[in-house]
Amino acid sequence: MIGLLPMTYYYLLEVLVQLLWSCTPSFSNYVLKYLPVSWYIAMRWTLSGSIFFVMARYRRPALPKFQDVVRLAPIGILGYGLASYGTLYGLKWGGVVTFALLSSVNPVIQSGLSIVALKEKPKPLFTVAALFCVAGLISLVLGKYRLTDARVTFAATSAVFLAYGLEALAFVGSRKYRGTVPLLDYMAITELSAAVFVWAGVALQKTSAPIWGTLPLGLWGAVAFVSVVSCVICYGAHYWLLSKMEGHVLALFESLHSVFAALLGLILFHERVHPAMVFGGGLLIIGLYLNTRKAKPSRRLDLGIEDVRAA
Repeated sequence: MIGLLPMTYYYLLEVLVQLLWSCTPSFSNYVLKYLPVSWYIAMRWTLSGSIFFVMARYRRPALPKFQDVVRLAPIGILGYGLASYGTLYGLKWGGVVTFALLSSVNPVIQSGLSIVALKEKPKPLFTVAALFCVAGLISLVLGKYRLTDARVTFAATSAVFLAYGLEALAFVGSRKYRGTVPLLDYMAITELSAAVFVWAGVALQKTSAPIWGTLPLGLWGAVAFVSVVSCVICYGAHYWLLSKMEGHVLALFESLHSVFAALLGLILFHERVHPAMVFGGGLLIIGLYLNTRKAKPSRRLDLGIEDVRAA
């Protein structure tokens, strides 16, 4: 029993990580009531990317190689910059609960793209898991349609799927850099590249700046939470746990994010939920479980971006 205690602490830590991460959609939903999407994306990646840059320089004073910056910048722009537009507009149009439930399909999208693009051998239950996810998605979309209309449902679903598709493409592209670029440098380069890209878009669009003096104090707390807690601390803790726990065990905790985030949406924003949405979310979580339960253990830190909560 004594030997099991450390693993129990790891499990509890990952539950805490997922609980904190699940607050991200709710905080982002609050921020978007006051800030344009582009401004929020740029501010968030600027803050979190700068933190990773300082951490990287503390561990290794030498600056990243220029060729690494050139190679990783497109991944950051794709997987953090452009993908954030999809997740945040999907959140804005569909609401916290819908976004949270839709996020359960993300691991299956990435698994499917990895199988096609990287010629990976699919897990034995991948097909069954994919069928559960497709059925869950259909039920979720139908439930959302009954509460709103076809245009809102299609827009929110398309935005979220586009975002996760971009994240998956960036994830596949990042595979070649695993083990060659330090994790902190990887995160600093990709996130700051996304920030520069979005700031450039804000400048070109000549979007008027928010009236900073009129913004509530809570907004800054929400931005700080998402940038520091969600994008830096939770990410670091999650990947540290990959060195302590088997990868397929850790992956099973992913479903907690969707459940916690959906519950927060219900509590904080009193969003309406159709029974078909709950049923669909359950099918998505079952699909996620089936897709990860036979995964091979992993003892290495991963440079992929699939676990960074973009909302």
